[in-house]
Amino acid sequence: MNLRLKLIVSAAALCVSLSAFAKPVKVASLNVYDTPAMPSLVERSYTLAPMGFIRFCMNYASECSGSVAEPVALTPDRLAQLQSVNLSVNRRIAPKPDAPGQDIWSLNVTAGDCDDYAAQKRHELIALGWPQGALLFAAVTTPRGEPHLVIVVKTDRGDFILDNLRSQIVQTAESRYRWEKMQSARNPLYWVEVGRPDLIAQARQPQPAAPVARQNPVLRSPVVLSELRLAESSYQVAEVRSATGAY
Repeated sequence: MNLRLKLIVSAAALCVSLSAFAKPVKVASLNVYDTPAMPSLVERSYTLAPMGFIRFCMNYASECSGSVAEPVALTPDRLAQLQSVNLSVNRRIAPKPDAPGQDIWSLNVTAGDCDDYAAQKRHELIALGWPQGALLFAAVTTPRGEPHLVIVVKTDRGDFILDNLRSQIVQTAESRYRWEKMQSARNPLYWVEVGRPDLIAQARQPQPAAPVARQNPVLRSPVVLSELRLAESSYQVAEVRSATGAY
């Protein structure tokens, strides 16, 4: 992997390539009522939120209330809403990767990458009455080793994912993804390392740590904005050095 690609990945460009998500994977229709509830993902240590998430909360403050919610009762109507929104957004948005060095999560776009699909699905479900705290952004790695972003839906039947690579929703254990990190169900403004319970012998309890963003007003504070600009400046310098060979 060359330096430029490493920089793009480290800047939290959490999406698969255009060729990968241009062909959604079809899976069997989900019937959660014929199987027992699956264990939820296990939260581990606190970690840094993706830069794209910070920008998203600055641009769409109402989408980042930080409210905590109990797992949603997955009634037939709720299940139908998940399946409808997932399929509808997958069909409406044309796949288009971000420009190199950019990681912008946007709403109401006609073309975008995995984070735009995820943000739009979450936005539409919130409009249907779903609580924000039950719809969590999650960063994963695909079987091909590519970074990707999905929505984890917390329900009383276990955790499910909304994914632009699939026309149907699936349980997290069926995804074949490596789980990296996601918003914390305890406080969705925090991000945590995460793992599947069947792959973790004993999960570590998260330790207190300064959140990347405690609440929306903090996102707009001079300190956070200064750190954001510094991070972007450092990334731009690295990009210039990579392109020119100057170190």
